[in-house]
Amino acid sequence: MKLKLLLTSICFLLMGVLAPSVSSSAEELQEYTVQLSDEEFQKVIEESASELFNTRFTAYQMNWTIKKNTRRTTSMFYKPSGSSIDIGVDLSIWGKAGIIGFDGVARYVQGCEIYKTFAINTSQYYCVYIQNDNTVNMTSSGYYYK
Repeated sequence: MKLKLLLTSICFLLMGVLAPSVSSSAEELQEYTVQLSDEEFQKVIEESASELFNTRFTAYQMNWTIKKNTRRTTSMFYKPSGSSIDIGVDLSIWGKAGIIGFDGVARYVQGCEIYKTFAINTSQYYCVYIQNDNTVNMTSSGYYYK
């Protein structure tokens, strides 16, 4: 068990070092901001993923299966103004990945390979999410840093 934890921790460190070198098109990195009450979020089922694997590096896995027309979220966590949340995730099909603030404002980027740092301008609670607006299930493989 200790060996598995050590190997997983090393993988997280390597992902953090290698992720910034991955390139994405400009379209994938365009950030959008919406309210959860907006139409595109109304008909999406939301599931919460608990964080069973925590490391002292504050990296959390997002190796999920997201059902069609579903948004999967993490637990809420506090972030002060001036900090950031980093997401690095590969999706099996086109999808959205981003953050939702306690105030109901969602910020996201779209694509299959998403590597994004979200600057935090308002101190509040946030969660990270992946949204599948497709008619088939998707898988995600990656992490976020809080």
